Amino acid sequence: MPNYGDIEKIRPDKVRPVRAFFTGVIGLALRIFFRRIELYGTEKMPQTGPVMFVLNHINALIDPGILLVMSPRPVSFLAKSTLYGMPVVGALVRGFDSIPIFRRMDADGNKVDNNQTFVLARKLLSNGGILAIFPEGTSHSDPKLRPMKTGAARIALGAQLADLKIVPIGLDYDDKERFRSNVLLYFGEAFSPGDLVELDESGEPPRTRVLELTEAIGRALGEVTIQAEHAEALRLVERAERIFTSERVAQEGAQASLAERFELRRRFVAAYHRLKADFPERLQGLEQEILGYEEVAAELGLDPGAPLPARLSLVQALAAGARSLLVTVVLLPIAMFGVAAHYPTYRAVGAFAQRGAKGDDDMISTIKVISSVVFFPLTWLALTLAAYLYTQCVWAWAGLLLLPLTGYLALQFYERFGRMLGAVRGLVLMLTRGQVIARMRAARRHIFDTIVALGDLVEAPDAENS
Repeated sequence: MPNYGDIEKIRPDKVRPVRAFFTGVIGLALRIFFRRIELYGTEKMPQTGPVMFVLNHINALIDPGILLVMSPRPVSFLAKSTLYGMPVVGALVRGFDSIPIFRRMDADGNKVDNNQTFVLARKLLSNGGILAIFPEGTSHSDPKLRPMKTGAARIALGAQLADLKIVPIGLDYDDKERFRSNVLLYFGEAFSPGDLVELDESGEPPRTRVLELTEAIGRALGEVTIQAEHAEALRLVERAERIFTSERVAQEGAQASLAERFELRRRFVAAYHRLKADFPERLQGLEQEILGYEEVAAELGLDPGAPLPARLSLVQALAAGARSLLVTVVLLPIAMFGVAAHYPTYRAVGAFAQRGAKGDDDMISTIKVISSVVFFPLTWLALTLAAYLYTQCVWAWAGLLLLPLTGYLALQFYERFGRMLGAVRGLVLMLTRGQVIARMRAARRHIFDTIVALGDLVEAPDAENS
């Protein structure tokens, strides 16, 4: 059974050194793994007093890791008891001041006792701390929220705190398994559990109030997440949003934030369900337009959601090419060394994650991040030691500092080089397939206009009679 002793020492106004160390390491790993981590709505979060975060759970240990690193205030977690017995992971959950919770699914369906868990969780809140809970109970890849467990409501009501606030947070990944993808933390409106209740002799709140608050938590999470009845619907919405956003960026000349794209997809999901019920033929027509656009993009080797090649003059093209060539010449030698040093480990981490996940796609990025934190430092140490043994030069130990730097520069070069190749490919396409690109622009604009028109149709008061 996990040791509860350290939980007694949790103080919301004081961060222990071990927690600060783990937060720094995990924060660095996550900022490398994800290209962009964006927060939205943090002004809604209470700056003082007890707070309970409730979050959707779609990416295993990455979800609490992101919140741990990005939360404006120190946060503690409820963590399933099985994590405490895992190498490395067990040390991490203890270091993050997590409180173990026991689940029947982990005890072969046998009865479990979480009384001490609830006592410690309520004590943490009474001290003015923040407790994060994933009410779905398990990580998953479903297109909608799973039924809420009652634990969050039991803790909130049992804490007997008039100033307790519950804050729903939606986690949204554009591709949770992929290296250098993006993630959004969407903070919702804080709300109170309601009036204080009388607890029974075992310290439990009334069952009816627990169920009512559980339903309220589910509704609040629904407001900060994107849900669809079927995965196919969610995929269509994502495809439509990418093309729509690409056209809007082309028209307005400004990149959309992750929060803006999130809101757009939420509106698309709501519109999808309405169109599916009342105007299925128009929805099917839009889907065919999107499919046709994607097919042409695939033939040209273009990402359907990426900007189309720009019309450049010869002078502009030569200037852009010269800048890219300069960056390439300066960074190439260092980048090639960084690639040679890190690529074998990078491939090994990917293979290890795929094998370790055993088909469970919401575990892939968790294994990638944790194994990277272990394997890359070992790689730096091994290469530095080999250089020292070969040269017998004490300066070889500088590799422990220089090797991570070369890896970072290699990553930056890879991304810059990818953009340069995209620009070159775009220039070639404009010169050789200019008419096709022009037709794609027209098709994308038509898809944009169709989506706007369908949105107006869905929102019109007399839509049923249209």
